[in-house]
Amino acid sequence: MKGNCTDVEYQELIALMDFLKDDPVLHELLDESWPILIENESTLPIDRAAAIYQRIVKEPQLKHRMFHKWKLYAAASLLLVAIGTIFYFYTDNLLNRSQTYSKNASIEDVEPGTTKAILTLASGKKIDLNNAAIDMQEAQSNLRIRKPNAGSVTLSLSEYANNNLQNEVEWNTITTPKGGMFNIVLPDSSQVFLNASSSISFPTNFAQHEREIKLTGEAYFEVERHKDIKGNSNVPFIVHVGSQLIEVLGTKFNVAAYTETPSIVTTLLSGAVKVTMGQGKEQSKDAVILKPGEQSRANKNSHKITVHEADIEESMAWKDGYFLFNNEPLKQIMEKITRWYNVEVSYEGNVDSIRFLGIYDRSKSLRKLLKDLEQTGKVHFDLIPDENTTKGRRVIVTAR
Repeated sequence: MKGNCTDVEYQELIALMDFLKDDPVLHELLDESWPILIENESTLPIDRAAAIYQRIVKEPQLKHRMFHKWKLYAAASLLLVAIGTIFYFYTDNLLNRSQTYSKNASIEDVEPGTTKAILTLASGKKIDLNNAAIDMQEAQSNLRIRKPNAGSVTLSLSEYANNNLQNEVEWNTITTPKGGMFNIVLPDSSQVFLNASSSISFPTNFAQHEREIKLTGEAYFEVERHKDIKGNSNVPFIVHVGSQLIEVLGTKFNVAAYTETPSIVTTLLSGAVKVTMGQGKEQSKDAVILKPGEQSRANKNSHKITVHEADIEESMAWKDGYFLFNNEPLKQIMEKITRWYNVEVSYEGNVDSIRFLGIYDRSKSLRKLLKDLEQTGKVHFDLIPDENTTKGRRVIVTAR
C-alpha cells in the first residue's frame, strides 16, 4: 500500500495470495485495503494494485483447512503471513532472505509419500493393503478386510471370533513404511490414522473388559465407546506406546512417539485421557488426566510427564496434509522430511541455530520444498544418489 515493495517482495506477495486465495480473512483485508489505497492515492501504481486485487477475487475458491493462528498473524500484519512458499528464518532475530537455489541436484525429484501399508497377521502372513482385494476374508485369523476407498481399510471379526472370548491373545500389526500413511477402522469401529514409519498392533479379538493396542511412531485416534458382553458401554481403550500407557473411553487424540524423539507427545482434541508412565509392576502411581486442548510430554529418560496447552493445528497438520513449522529447528524438520519422502539426511556445518516458521503442503515434491527453504539464504541442499540406502536417495544439508 505504501508502494515501496521490491520486485522480489511483490512476487512473494503474489505467491502468498495464490496459496491463501480461499481464506476469508484475506478477502476481508483486501476489501478493507482497496478503498484506503484509492482514497490516499498510494504511490503503488493503481494498475499493479488492481492486478493484485483481481488476481484474488476472481480466482475459483478451493477448500483448505483454516489455521486460526495464521489468521491472527494475517490480521495483525495485513498480509505478512509465513505460509506456503515463503519461509522466515529465525536465529535470535529475523534475518534477511535471498533467492539462492542450487541447480546442481544430482538425481531426479522425489515425490511425496502416498497411502500404503502392510498388514501382518498373527500367523505371519503379510498382506499389501494397497493391492488387497476390496473385500476379503482371512479365515485363519477370523478377520474380514474391506477397502471402502484407497488408503483405508475397515476391519471386522467373524461371529465365531466375537463369541470365542477365551482364545489365547494373538496380535495383528499394520505398518506404514517411510513415505506412507493409512487409515484403519478397527473391529470396535474406532479409527486410527497412521503417519509415516509407524505401526499399530491389535489383538485378534478384544478382551471383554478392555481394548488394548500397541503403537510405534505417530497416530491420530478417534475412539468409539464400546459395550461389553453385558451391554455396559464403558470398556476402556488402552494404548501401549513405549513406556507410556494411555487409557480412554471415547475421545479424539494424537500420539507422537518416534524412537528418535526424546518425548512421547499426547495431544487431546476432545473427551479425556489418562496418561501414565511405565507398565505392569513398573507403572508409576503418578498419572495425568488431560483435558481437551492440553498436551502431555513424557520424557523417555526421566519418565517425567509435563502438561502444556496444546497447539492443535501443529499436532494435526500431518493428518490434514501439511507440514507446520512453528519456529522449529531445522534438524527436527528434516526428521519429518526423512519419514515422508523416504530419504536419508546428513549435515555439513553447524545447523543447530537454524529455525523455520511456516506451513507447507505435503503433496509437493521434495525438490520444491527444499528450493523454498533455500530462499532463506541460510541453508543449501544437495539431493544425491546413495548406494547405502534402500531408495538410493540422500539429502546433504549445508549451513551457509
